[in-house]
Amino acid sequence: TYDLDTQFMFGEEILVAPVVKKSARTRNLYLPEGIWIDFNDKKTEYAGEQWLTVDAPLSVIPMFVRKGSIIPRMPVMNHTREFKVYPVTFEIYPANEGEKAEFTLYEDDGESLGYLRGEYLRTPVSCKTSSEGYEIAVGEREGSVYTIEGERKFIFRIYTDRIPKSVFLDGMKVKKGKVWTADKKDGVCEFHLPDDIKKHIVNIVF
Repeated sequence: TYDLDTQFMFGEEILVAPVVKKSARTRNLYLPEGIWIDFNDKKTEYAGEQWLTVDAPLSVIPMFVRKGSIIPRMPVMNHTREFKVYPVTFEIYPANEGEKAEFTLYEDDGESLGYLRGEYLRTPVSCKTSSEGYEIAVGEREGSVYTIEGERKFIFRIYTDRIPKSVFLDGMKVKKGKVWTADKKDGVCEFHLPDDIKKHIVNIVF
């Protein structure tokens, strides 16, 4: 990969391979070690350590996410202070059985140098895969000087084609509908959790 200058990694989880040739409608790219999932359709998997040619119409930028990753997302904004309160969505691409996907959400005010003085928050999130389902853990938050304005929620989107039988929050069963939903056609299970700064365990059982 030393001479590859037309594709790049966005963090450790996402590979981006934009089209750089005029009129091209396909893209030849190299996938590193691991299993990679098409970021655009959320389903198609490819083995790493190989060259690959993919379709690349004008409306699509070829992107791939490493299997066993958690990708945080937020609403599109014109500037960092456009919305004071907004949900944080964690897109989870589950790891193989017996393995865990992990991510630490880092936040600061996005404007000042306060982060140099420790004015930031770190929130660890993980998702462990087992034969029974998934266990999502929201760990203890680090930092207290910087705070979140108002109330917000965390949204967990797990990409799976299996429909859960039950979902538990901290050992208590929760009803399907308002708190969690599942769509086998789209291959996604979604769980909503208020961000109350506490540790939580979500068990999704198949």
